[in-house]
Amino acid sequence: MISLPFVQGYMAGNLVILSAVFSAFFLMNYKNENKTMRELAFISLAIAGALKISPGFFGILLLYEKRYKDALKTIIYFLILAFLPFFYFTQEHSVIENISKFISESSSHNTWPSYPFMFPESIINRDTNVYVKIKTFLVYPLAAIGIIAGYFQKVQWKQTALLLCLSILMFSANLHMNMYFFLIIAMFLNENHKTINFSKDNRFETIKNIWYLLAFILLLNPYQFPSYYGASTSWWIVKGAFWMLFFALFAETLHSFYSQVICKKTEAL
Repeated sequence: MISLPFVQGYMAGNLVILSAVFSAFFLMNYKNENKTMRELAFISLAIAGALKISPGFFGILLLYEKRYKDALKTIIYFLILAFLPFFYFTQEHSVIENISKFISESSSHNTWPSYPFMFPESIINRDTNVYVKIKTFLVYPLAAIGIIAGYFQKVQWKQTALLLCLSILMFSANLHMNMYFFLIIAMFLNENHKTINFSKDNRFETIKNIWYLLAFILLLNPYQFPSYYGASTSWWIVKGAFWMLFFALFAETLHSFYSQVICKKTEAL
């Protein structure tokens, strides 16, 4: 509640808080044995995606598990929830005008930098063309590779965290999107002892888990550090923590892909 992303989101009255709640319900229940709870989980993800597009990436988890019917139902729920209101608010604009305006504004937002790439104006002026090139030649290829390789990441919290990082890089222009990491931390702490292992017998796993814990602590830090050159150091610490987490997850996922696909093909030859 006192973390920097939550406070910023609360002060801005941003819908990311509601979106995070619905996303949490989806992640907790999309594998539920109760059919009603599973269906409510799909509807929750659709609501979260309608409020903020980033949680839509969690739907890829259904594709990883080859639950194509469930994924299709979630997309239908999303389309209904996202576009049905356009048929109600027709006092000033027609349905077509509402939809075209929505698409136009969404396209313009795509030129905004995601927060890990943002710099204060006192250091560098915002040049949208630069950020468009970054997304085109760096973020989109990374996202494609990460989504494909993510299928071979068998640790669920890491799989989910990587998808969240990729969605933030592609869509998020605000620091309060880090609020979704509360969900990842809960998954991280609830993993079984084989995945979260702090024993001396497995030092490499211990180092990795400490690295991830440190990244989570810095991402959601409640402290307000001093400002230098017009920028809060808290801002820089959060961005650094994001890259700490992302590169560790990306490297580990690529290693899983290499060990499960490349190595097996090499052995077969």
